[in-house]
Amino acid sequence: WLGSEEDVKGVNTGQLTWAEFAEAFWKRYDVEVPRESSQADHRGYIGAIRKWSGFVSVNRLREWLGETDPFKRLSRHKKQLQLLRDIHRYGLLDTRELVEEERARRPTRQQLRRLVGKDEPRAIPTDEELFDWLKSINSPLHQWAFAMLATYGLRPSELWHVNKIYDDGFITVPGYPLCKTNRHNAHPTPFKWVEEFKLRENFGKFHAELLTRYKIKW
Repeated sequence: WLGSEEDVKGVNTGQLTWAEFAEAFWKRYDVEVPRESSQADHRGYIGAIRKWSGFVSVNRLREWLGETDPFKRLSRHKKQLQLLRDIHRYGLLDTRELVEEERARRPTRQQLRRLVGKDEPRAIPTDEELFDWLKSINSPLHQWAFAMLATYGLRPSELWHVNKIYDDGFITVPGYPLCKTNRHNAHPTPFKWVEEFKLRENFGKFHAELLTRYKIKW
C-alpha cells in the first residue's frame, strides 16, 4: 500500500499529495476503462480530488463522502463507493473500512419503499406502457432507435454496431471492444414490434441516419 497502517486510520502520512494520488489512479483506470463515455463519473470525482490541498488520508475521503446524503442522492453515493473500491483494488489506499461505514449509511430496502411511496419501487414499465410511449415519439428516427433498444434489449451504444436484422428477426450484437458484452444473437421481444415499428423495413435508412447525425464518441 502507498498508505501506511496509520493512514488507514485516517492519519496523514505525508507520502502523496492529492494531485499525485489522482494521477496514479488515472493511469490505471484509463487503461482499464478506455471508453470515454464510461469514464464520466470517475473523471468528475478524480478531477475534484486532484484539486484538494494537503496529503492523502482516509479522513479526507470520509469528509467527502459525508457531503452526500444517500437518502437523497443514492445513485451518486453508489458511484462514490465504486470509486473507493477501485482505489483499494489498485493498491493506492485501504478503503475497505470506509466502504463498510458508508454502506451502513445507505437506506434499507424498507426505507427505500417509504421514500418512493410504494410497496415496491418500479423501474421497468409494462409492455403496454412502453408501447404507448414509443408510439408517442414524433421523430421517425428516434422512434425507430428507441424501439430497437426496447425490442432487442440493447444498450444504447450497441445500436451503432448492429449491422442488419435477419429474416428470422434476429440481430447480431458484436462483442468487445465494440460492445461491453460478448458477441451474441438477440431475439425480438415482442416479435410483433419488428413489424409494428418497421424495424427491419427501415433499418438501412435509419441506421445510416443514426451514424451520420450522432457520431460515436470513444
